[in-house]
Amino acid sequence: MAKIKEEDIDDLREQTDIVEIVSSHSNLKRSGGHTFKGLCPFHSEKTPSFTVDTAKGLWHCFGCGEGGNIYHFVQKIETLPFPESVEWLARKRGFTLHYEEARPGDKKASGVKARLIEANAAAARFFHKSLMSDPDAAAARSYLESRGFGADVAQRWQLGWAPGRDSLSRHLLTRGFSSAEIAQADLGRKSDRDGSLYDSFRSRIIFPTKNLQGDVVGFGARSLGDVQPKYLNTAETPVFSKSRVMYGLDRAKSAIARGVAVVVEGYTDVIALHEAGVSE
Repeated sequence: MAKIKEEDIDDLREQTDIVEIVSSHSNLKRSGGHTFKGLCPFHSEKTPSFTVDTAKGLWHCFGCGEGGNIYHFVQKIETLPFPESVEWLARKRGFTLHYEEARPGDKKASGVKARLIEANAAAARFFHKSLMSDPDAAAARSYLESRGFGADVAQRWQLGWAPGRDSLSRHLLTRGFSSAEIAQADLGRKSDRDGSLYDSFRSRIIFPTKNLQGDVVGFGARSLGDVQPKYLNTAETPVFSKSRVMYGLDRAKSAIARGVAVVVEGYTDVIALHEAGVSE
């Protein structure tokens, strides 16, 4: 990816209120003129040993030894490499980043990935709207309700319904995505008979899969009844690799950073545990 300009990295760090960011993960209380203390979000403890110094823009835990500036905190709590941690913080702050000139090949690859992520986001919205309002999705809604997943859960997890045939492909074409982009994202496939697009997922409950940054990069799809295979997944694309992306990890990464991870088999198992308060 293109390199973020150093002056933007410095400006963003200086403009960010480190207490505001850290307070989302630890109940900080003032312990001095410019220092705050709270429980460490990276290990279990009963006595606060985690400190933040606003004058220096640094944090440190005397219990586990972790520490650094705001970028180190974001890297660890969000499980991101450095460039992505800067971009995460910039989005949070509404800060516009500038990049060094990228090589033509890198710029093209970055542009392709951005378009596929946009297409996936549009598809996720389409699927979710279909689940919530399409009469043909009544059986899907009933199934989810039987698992204890009402409309509120469906909204929190952006669950969806794939109507079938070419409805998604036609929708994306009207939104300015090309046939090539739809096929490259594996949202639609070309017919061998006449080259027309048909949807990759048809008459299935949809589970959007996100990367660590929270972008929809792929989908899991469950059939109803005895239709086989019961589950389908997005094929390998420039933004999705099944072996490298785990459903729900974007929600669990902060809790997992404290040292425990609960691994379960299915999409609904992940949702059920999170809804029950098991965030790891």
